Formats: sequence, C-alpha cells, structure tokens
Amino acid sequence: TSTDPRANYVKPEFMGSLFLRYLIHVVADAHQPLHTSTMFSNKLYKGNIKHGDMGGNLIRVTYPDEPKIKNLHSLWDSALGVYNQHYTYPLDQANTSMIEGLVTSVMQDYPEDSFGELTKNLDANFWVDEGYSLAKTFVYKDIDVFPTLTQEYLIDGRKIARERLALAGYRLYHVLLSLFETTASEI
Repeated sequence: TSTDPRANYVKPEFMGSLFLRYLIHVVADAHQPLHTSTMFSNKLYKGNIKHGDMGGNLIRVTYPDEPKIKNLHSLWDSALGVYNQHYTYPLDQANTSMIEGLVTSVMQDYPEDSFGELTKNLDANFWVDEGYSLAKTFVYKDIDVFPTLTQEYLIDGRKIARERLALAGYRLYHVLLSLFETTASEI
C-alpha cells in the first residue's frame, strides 16, 4: 500500500483514462497544419503579424455559412466548414450515428492503403514537419488576400483537411496498437 494519502483520491484507472484522452487529442491536433506552425511577417497581412499570427488565430476570415468561424485557425479546426456540427453531450443515438457516418465517409474516401507506409510512421516530429509544409505550401499561400476565402481555397482545403483527418485516425490506431501490444506483452 502507498504511504501517500493522495493515493486514495486519484485512482490509477482515472489517470490512465486521462492520459489516453490526452494522447488522442495530441495525435489528432498534430495533423491540423495550424497546430504545427505560425506565420511571422513584417510585410504580409498589413504588417500585423510581425510577432506571429498564433497559428492563424490572428488572421481574420469571414465564413458566411458559420458565423462562429472568425479566424483562419478555427476555419481549419472545422475542416473548412465541413465539421462544424454542434453535438449534444453526452452523445445521444442521433449524434453517435452522425459521427459514425462522418468516420465511414472519410475512411471510404481515404482508405488506409492509399497512404502507403505513412500511416505507420509514428514519429511526431515527422507529423509536425508535414503540417508545417502544408502551412507553407497551402494554408498561407494567399495570406495577402485574406479574409477573402475563394471557392478554390475552400474546396482544396477541405480535401486536405479530410485527408489529414484520415491520416491522423490511422496513425492513432497504430499508436494505440503499439502502446497496448507493449503493455500486453509485459503482463
């Protein structure tokens, strides 16, 4: 038994659950390009981001379909408006079915084998480099014209966001598999 009186208040199952939820969150977030980069510029965006744009949070956008999307970061968090549904918690059957439908759709459009060996790359630094590259080549490519969101940007961005979502899911699967295979083999 533990001599630490706190041992009676924090159960190991709770800590395991907490860490597992955090792991899921971190793996998913690492695949959103604006969670891995920030823009610094003295010239672009009227010089307002010389100290950084906080991962797109300071880049204002207007997205008429969803008034809550007010900046570039929240736009990418919603997969450019594709996943801006509001759910009731705890999830009821209707919300659960909606989420299952979204997952099925993403997996059909982006099956694991379409990524080759990328889904098995569990190096978080590699994931960050991927996001940074996407931020440079796509997310910020028209930074000087924001807050205007062109249809081309939205269509291409939605494809990228859904693809990143699928890749994150497959990588999370492999992270959990390696974690629990190791744990099971140690028993």
